[in-house]
Amino acid sequence: MFAAAPSTIEYVKTGKLRGLAVTTTTRSEALADVPTMAEFLPGFEASSWFGVGAPKATPAEIVDKLNK
Repeated sequence: MFAAAPSTIEYVKTGKLRGLAVTTTTRSEALADVPTMAEFLPGFEASSWFGVGAPKATPAEIVDKLNK
């Protein structure tokens, strides 16, 4: 299965889950021993990003906290 690193990294680091590869073009600093898929399948890349949205009138202190 492909899963986002933030939700699996602790499992990999503690040995409860074995990371086979990361899908980015370069190895992850957090999982330096886990190869990239491109090392097995040249040209392979799949990445994602996550964002947080807030209503227009959200107080600045809350926006600042979310940005941190």
